[in-house]
Amino acid sequence: RRSSDLERPKIVEDLEIALGELTIEWVAVPDSSPAIGKTLGECGFRAKTGVTVIAILRDPEPVSGAQPDDDIRRGDTLVTVGKGGQYAAFRRLLAGEDPGPSS
Repeated sequence: RRSSDLERPKIVEDLEIALGELTIEWVAVPDSSPAIGKTLGECGFRAKTGVTVIAILRDPEPVSGAQPDDDIRRGDTLVTVGKGGQYAAFRRLLAGEDPGPSS
């Protein structure tokens, strides 16, 4: 088991099995991310990388069922679903780098 597996709730493992090739990842928004202050729709993560943001973890109140008009804020962690090979491009886009071709 990877160390990251120890931090994941058992229900997530069960869900990932049900999702097949899709995985759920928690991705922290870098403090320098150009996505901060933009909405999910403006960022276009799904269209550009195939990764979908399904929730946003933030204090004091998380955003469940994230919608295109939800904004990204400094300190957010994005709960995402996608195929394993799509996450490198997603992380590059979130960091303000060219995501490259989406897979």
